[in-house]
This record gives sequence, structure tokens and C-alpha cells, in this order.
Amino acid sequence: MIHLIGIGKDVDLTIRGALSINSDLLNTKLLLLSKFCKEVVIISTCNRTEIYLNSQLNKEDLINQLFSTLQWHNEYKPYTFYCSEAEAALHLLEVGCGFHSKILGEDQILGQIKTAFENSCSLNLVSGELMKLFQLAISCGKEFKTTTKLYEMPVSYSSIAVKKALGLNKKSFLILGLGNMALLALNYLIPKIDCIDNIFIAVRNLPKALESDFIKNNSKHITDEKIKLISIESIKNCYKEVDSIICCTSSPTPLVLAKDLPRKDFLIFDLSLPINVESRVKDLQGISLYNVDVLHTIDLGNKALRKKVMENNRTIIHNYLDKFCEYKQLRELNTKIIDFKLKGNQITEKRFKVYQNKKHTKDNNTLVKTLLQSTSNCYVNKAIEVLKEETCNGNGELALSIIEKIFGRCT
Repeated sequence: MIHLIGIGKDVDLTIRGALSINSDLLNTKLLLLSKFCKEVVIISTCNRTEIYLNSQLNKEDLINQLFSTLQWHNEYKPYTFYCSEAEAALHLLEVGCGFHSKILGEDQILGQIKTAFENSCSLNLVSGELMKLFQLAISCGKEFKTTTKLYEMPVSYSSIAVKKALGLNKKSFLILGLGNMALLALNYLIPKIDCIDNIFIAVRNLPKALESDFIKNNSKHITDEKIKLISIESIKNCYKEVDSIICCTSSPTPLVLAKDLPRKDFLIFDLSLPINVESRVKDLQGISLYNVDVLHTIDLGNKALRKKVMENNRTIIHNYLDKFCEYKQLRELNTKIIDFKLKGNQITEKRFKVYQNKKHTKDNNTLVKTLLQSTSNCYVNKAIEVLKEETCNGNGELALSIIEKIFGRCT
């Protein structure tokens, strides 16, 4: 049975942070959850934590087991939501198409779903219903994106942050992290680099960062020092040289502290969960701080247009939901189909033994014909028996229709 336990995108940012799953611990958590479920996938982003499981546990036991395993405090249970089966499938399909994102229709979530699915695949934690559901969700998201052409109006937290900063004539940036969110911000900045004084990129592992595709592809800007790689530990040393900070790390504790910031105007975007910017920073004079719960409000201008386009294409989602429900129905028949085939094999084996025992004592042609007739009678007589029984129960026409589909229409 498919279950979904998630934390809503409208839950307070602090609580979402407490219930987020650090990327460094993700595989460990997945393996722990797999001890009491058949399949498991975790989607953990700055906006959501959603855990999809295939388990025979009931709702209450499953939630209790999950909270215990993830070491979440029970007082956070009211901030979670639960759904199962078709409702859970519909939710994932909608998430993949951008319906549940704070920035409606944002296109990063589909890649995050794919990454979460591939991660569980690499750990052999998906094999049945969840595998099929995520495969359909990814296909659905791709078709939805292509049909709606939402890529013609690309939008993400990173793009909104960069657009806001450039619109306020910010020219020197500090990017914390080099993950997907940070790379998106950098890819929006690079085309404007002639209008930018410098970009500092703070990372934990400098040698690893130097080997990244982004750094290799922008070696020219590294050489002319338009882009400078620094360590996370040294970020406060460059605060005086920047006027905009974009935080995109998975650090479990704040990295930008009020005591370290010089008294000057700063535009700060915290795109992280847990938050990267200490809460006291917002109270400092000259600081404009935007987190993911505030940033999406800047996008209101295009939201109505995207919503209309998306709602007009909801049929794509329902078509994929129908595919999943059909898959589920047929999958449930598999055990019966296997039983039917075993029964057929038993009948074959029984008659083959008769043949082996009598092939030297009787005319083989007569023996084979007798055995074939016996096999035919086995099924035909049973069909006749069922037809009579169902006719007496008032279901004769339906029974006859099914039997004729199997044996062919009677003449």
C-alpha cells in the first residue's frame, strides 16, 4: 500500500527546518525506513519534506514508526499531512508539475523528484508500485512542462533572487554553496557578468569545487578574478566587498551571523532549509532579508498567467493517474493469474503422466485424442456449471458474455 507523509509548504519555516533531512544523512535515513517498508523515497527540498512508502502498516503505526526512526519530536505531528493510494499518487503527479510549489509552476521540483527516485533506486529501495509511480510522475512532469511551455517563462527562487538583486543595481555577490540552487543563481548571473564587479563562491571543499563542471566551464572568469572561490569558514572576510548574499547550503546551523556583518547595506537571500541566516540579522539596520517564504511573493505578477495555463492542462495529470490506477488493478490480478497458470500446468502434467503410462499399451492417436478431449471437457464442463449457477442467480447474461469471450461466441 502506498503512503505519503509530508510537511506542508505553508508550515512555518523554522518547523520545516526542524523536519528537514540533511542531505548527508539522507541515505542513512532511507535505509532505516526500509526496515519496516517494502519501498521508500524521500523528497527533501527547501520547500518540502515528503516521504513516500510502500508498507502494510496502518496509518497510525506507520507515522509513529517514522517519527521514531527519523528522531522527530511528536509535537510536530500536527504539522504533517498524510494520504495514501490514489490520493498520494495524485499529489506526487501534481508536485512534479509544479502545482504545490510556493512559486507556482517552478521547474526545479521535477529534477528534485528524479534525483530522489534515482537515489532510492541506487540503494535498491524501489522495485514495485513506488517505482512505477515515480516513473509515471517524471514522465507526467516532462509532458506537462512541454505542453504548457512553462519553460518560456522560467522561474525559480534563484532566478527571482538574482533578478531582484540586479534590479537594485547590486554588483558584488557572495554565493554560499555550489549545489543545484547555487548553480542556478550562478547561471543567471554569468550572462550579466560584464555588469558585475565580482562573485565570491563559498564552499566547504575547495579541491572538489575546482573539479566541478561550473568552475571548469568558467575558468576564464576565475583567471581574471571575476569569480573567486573561498572557504565557508572565511566568508566574513569578504563581507565588506559584497553587497548581496545568496545562501544555498544544507548547513544544519546558520552561517551568516549578525555579529559578523559590517554595518552597511546588504541584500540577503536565504534559499536554504534549514535556514543559513541567523534570525537576528533581519533586525540589523540596512539589511533586506528574503527567505523562501517571502521571496515567492515577488513573483505575483506572472503567477496568475502560469496558473491559468497549468489549470487548462490538468487532464495530463489525470491521464497519468489513470495509468497508475490501471497498473495497480492489473498488479493485484497477478497472483490470480499465476494461480490460473499453475492450475493449467497441473492439468497438463496429470494428463501427460497418463500418456506416459499408456502410450505403449494403447493406440497413440486414440490416446492423444482422448486426453485432449478430457482436457477440453475439464474447462468446458466447468464453464457450463458456472453458467447454470449464475443463470439461477440472475447473472446469466453476464456469465455467458464472459464465457463467450474465453471460448468464442456460440453459434
